[in-house]
Amino acid sequence: MLFLKIRFVHYVVGKQCTVTAFATASAAAALPVNFNILDNDLKIHSSITRFVMPIGTNINMDGTALFLASSTVFLAQMTGFNLGTGTVLTIWLTSTIMSFSSASVPSAALVLVLMIVTSMGIPTKDLPLLFAIDWLVDRLRTTSNMLGDCYTVAIVEKLSKEELLECTLSNDEASSELLLKQNNEILEDMLPS
Repeated sequence: MLFLKIRFVHYVVGKQCTVTAFATASAAAALPVNFNILDNDLKIHSSITRFVMPIGTNINMDGTALFLASSTVFLAQMTGFNLGTGTVLTIWLTSTIMSFSSASVPSAALVLVLMIVTSMGIPTKDLPLLFAIDWLVDRLRTTSNMLGDCYTVAIVEKLSKEELLECTLSNDEASSELLLKQNNEILEDMLPS
């Protein structure tokens, strides 16, 4: 079983990531700050952060999927639209799939809610109610998604520590041999024949 030691100091060090994600409501805008803090302050290997964070920024949209589904059900209930089991399952599946296509810009989920509501035949007259709360909800879901990405980086580093060390050592040996060969060639060129 995997246990990570997430200490209070990690939250203090990572507060700049959290504040940036909350203030911009965009995980893509917070990505450079995340790279800096994960690489320099938390000392996580840059090859892991450079691989995991961009994927997480584009795919980890759990908050958006939850927002899409709950907003659609909310709008259906506000208008008295009958939600059967098949409709709820369709909303769930559509929300999950559409969350992957969500852009990393503020309030992008509202467009997706409109698409889902329209495709289900739910009246859109109460959709403007979501505009009033979306600015806050968008910041909260972006921050939680970004924290999830940071946890994923820590988990991947913990699970691949040995492989990363082996890869680094083999690269160091190969580069040392290459450097030695290049130095020998330079010395041979410099020596008179």
